[in-house]
Amino acid sequence: MRTMKPWVLATTLAVALLAPTSGHAVDEISITTPAEGATISRSATPAMTLSGGVAFEEPVPTTRTLYLRWNGTPGSTECSMSDAYLADVSGVDPGNGCSGFPGAALTALPGEDDYNNRFPSGEHVKTPITIDASRNITGTITVRGVLNQIPNLAIIDVVVELDEVALRQRFEDAQPTTTSRRDLSLNIDIPAELDRKDVSSVTLTVYFQQYLGAGWTEVENPASSFRLPAYSASFNRRVELNFDNPTTRFTATLSQDATSWTASRSTPPIGSRTLTARAIQGGTVLSTATRGFTVTG
Repeated sequence: MRTMKPWVLATTLAVALLAPTSGHAVDEISITTPAEGATISRSATPAMTLSGGVAFEEPVPTTRTLYLRWNGTPGSTECSMSDAYLADVSGVDPGNGCSGFPGAALTALPGEDDYNNRFPSGEHVKTPITIDASRNITGTITVRGVLNQIPNLAIIDVVVELDEVALRQRFEDAQPTTTSRRDLSLNIDIPAELDRKDVSSVTLTVYFQQYLGAGWTEVENPASSFRLPAYSASFNRRVELNFDNPTTRFTATLSQDATSWTASRSTPPIGSRTLTARAIQGGTVLSTATRGFTVTG
């Protein structure tokens, strides 16, 4: 019996490990029926059965860290809130230290939200984000002040908005002073109805209530941020089909394990036809497949 050399064995094993296995790779779609180049009689087959395979990215729990950023004017302490935003990455912000005077701070009552720092998501945050409601939103938001404040006065609310759902955490006796900062430790429950839902916008707002003096949300020293429990991929998965015209797409039925799809559709008019199938997850087209066939009378 011939003995295989060690380097040949290693190469053989590597090829075997890299070779595709049965089933579909991640982010792949295929068409099984109709067969490529099939001829279908419209009179004999008024409705076509369509089928194929698909593989979506498997959602696994992860955490998205979002940073509070402020792209204001360097050296300025009066910055427009239009310069505030959330981002997936931290960095040095020229507007750090922006402050403002609450207009009705001395007479404001809790809940009036007279003065706030609002940080919306936008182009700097990759969305949609698939929410994991089994865990809480955590993180640290740092606030600072420029005057010696009256103790036991300030109430600061931190609100995280996930699309239209606002989640609020209140901090009492949270007045920052000239000699110290206040670190607001977040621990916010997420309602069960948001579990596995895709959200397209996230906004964090710091509301200064019953507050005296000038203050701001620190974005750089240290960086304020929060951790949003999420999944690595969306549970919103579907297969869309169309004959020739992409404006007339229809949705296939997925198998329970989301590895195959089926659909039934009236056989298109006589002629050369193309079936297009595309796999969509969380609003993103993952892959597309086409199949040509001919319809006769």
